[in-house]
Amino acid sequence: MTTSSILAGLILPGASVLADSYDDIVLADVFPDEILRQCIADEYDGDKNGILTPEELGSEPLRISYMSKGITDITGLDRLPNLRDVNLENNDITSVNVGYDGLFSLDLGGNEGLTYLDISLFPGLQCLDLHDTGITELDISSNDHFIDAYSNGPQTSYYSGGVMYTSNDSTGGTFFVDGDVVITGVPEPEESDPEPTVAPPANIVDIDEEHFPDDTFR
Repeated sequence: MTTSSILAGLILPGASVLADSYDDIVLADVFPDEILRQCIADEYDGDKNGILTPEELGSEPLRISYMSKGITDITGLDRLPNLRDVNLENNDITSVNVGYDGLFSLDLGGNEGLTYLDISLFPGLQCLDLHDTGITELDISSNDHFIDAYSNGPQTSYYSGGVMYTSNDSTGGTFFVDGDVVITGVPEPEESDPEPTVAPPANIVDIDEEHFPDDTFR
């Protein structure tokens, strides 16, 4: 099973899921990273004029996979409508400063210079791979899917030294991290009500002359 087959689905801020219409995208203005720009052009710029049109991108969810290309900057992905799956494994990405509201799946594994990821940039994210990165701490407080997955405890990942957290629910979340990554932002478990205190039974005293010598009181 590959990462890209597990991490399927992604979308960034500023774009709607399956947008009905959008403006032309001038690649040179939107993608500062030359390698990423060329990858996008090779895949979607049919007439090779440096401009992506709605007709070229279509209306179906977009799935991009550019592994081991030397990409350093993902700026511009947030301008692609209907983006669903992004696999940028084994590149040279050191920071992520754009997001996407509907992104479902993101693979940044193998980007060793990446030391931080704010997953709140991707509110709809359900699949995430961060194996073999420089990340040592991951805050999942903004993502209920990942909180649910974390509650099931770590499982062995197919990456050496990595762990996987996955939900029991097929619509839940799954994420991969290195084994030494500290997961934060997990709600504290609710405390259960304490068991009611039961008073010990009182000693039984016979009402007799020995215990109550006063006839009237007895």
